Amino acid sequence: MTWEERGGRLKAVTDDTGGFTIEGAPVGQAFLTAITNDGSESNRLPVTIAEEDETEVELVIQETTTLRGEVVSPYGGTPAAIVMAIPLLTEIGLGVSVPRTFTRPDGAFELQVPARAVGAILFVRPNGLTGRLIRVGPDLNIPVRVDVDSSGGSIKILAETGPAGLMLLNEEGHLPLGALRPWTRMSLIEDAGFSSELPLMAPGYYQVCWLSIPPFAPIVPQLANSVCAGGFLAPGGELVLEVPSPRSEKTSEETPAQ
Repeated sequence: MTWEERGGRLKAVTDDTGGFTIEGAPVGQAFLTAITNDGSESNRLPVTIAEEDETEVELVIQETTTLRGEVVSPYGGTPAAIVMAIPLLTEIGLGVSVPRTFTRPDGAFELQVPARAVGAILFVRPNGLTGRLIRVGPDLNIPVRVDVDSSGGSIKILAETGPAGLMLLNEEGHLPLGALRPWTRMSLIEDAGFSSELPLMAPGYYQVCWLSIPPFAPIVPQLANSVCAGGFLAPGGELVLEVPSPRSEKTSEETPAQ
């Protein structure tokens, strides 16, 4: 169970009856979402918390569907891989939960995603092979085949902060960079912010953008008002993307020319 307010979160675990209590929530608007162990989600419920108030809510777990696929390699065998899915709840909005699983010995995998999803963004990370970002849908019942090889290169992102608040996009789809934190090598650059490196990514054109959206708004790939950096990642190469601070961009736009 996750509670959110202005970017912050509080969590609680339900008891045997499904009940839960969240204490210490700040006054104001918040959103509640329940997520089960298999990745099923409830409705996203807005609540208004008044001072010294006790609010009762009911969250309903929604139906899920099974997304199936297979990871294969041109070198033969069935590579072990982690598969992560971010449901697309609208054509541009992402789901709250990020179910993930390991491939079976035969390379097959299954993930539970909300039945109302119009597709999903898959990130597949095999051991020692190229990671791929793939858009699936809208028919999630058709098994997806993911071909992986060793042609991947490295994406290095230079930004004011770490992955939080950044979106990674390619021709297949989009997902928050923070979702890739387990595979990201991060380092602090003195007086310059952070360096975040994603190794073994599939060749192609990539963009990294700041999310210029208010809290709780759908995450969208049409980032016309966001600050972005983009370029082409060659096979086995390195792509360095320096993403300017949104604040510095805004300041430069507002400062009149001398």
